[in-house]
Amino acid sequence: MNSTTWWIIIAIIVVILILILIAVWQGKRRTAARRDEAQQLRHSAKENHGTVVETQQRAETAAAEAQRARAEAEVQQRRADELEREAQHQQKAAAAVARDRDETLRRADRLDPDTPTDREGNRVTGTGDGHDGDSAVDPATGQPVEEAARQDDPRPARPLANDEDTREG
Repeated sequence: MNSTTWWIIIAIIVVILILILIAVWQGKRRTAARRDEAQQLRHSAKENHGTVVETQQRAETAAAEAQRARAEAEVQQRRADELEREAQHQQKAAAAVARDRDETLRRADRLDPDTPTDREGNRVTGTGDGHDGDSAVDPATGQPVEEAARQDDPRPARPLANDEDTREG
């Protein structure tokens, strides 16, 4: 082997050694950079620990508030249901009182000889005074109430005041 070949072999070995040294140096540099980045991330995480605790406390407070609101809503719902039942009861009672009142008025109208009523005791339209043709009409017969009452009333007609005077005198 001649000396040139040896120099080429030595140059190749030197170049390989230089490349290996550069690769090792780059690796150490990359490892150091990763260590620095990891240390920065840990430091940042430690700084955020207070924020994490504060956020967790806010979340727990919000959850407790939601639970209280849910409980209040349930109480309000029960109260609304109770009030609704009471309102229905009151409406039924009011309807019963109105029916009683209407029945009392019908009985009074049936008893009152001056109030035109139909056979069930309901007031009929018109004043019944015969003026201007607005005599009350019995819807069942289609006749003026005075005539229908005379036909249906089994009681004898009441004597007029003038009739009594003439009987006495």
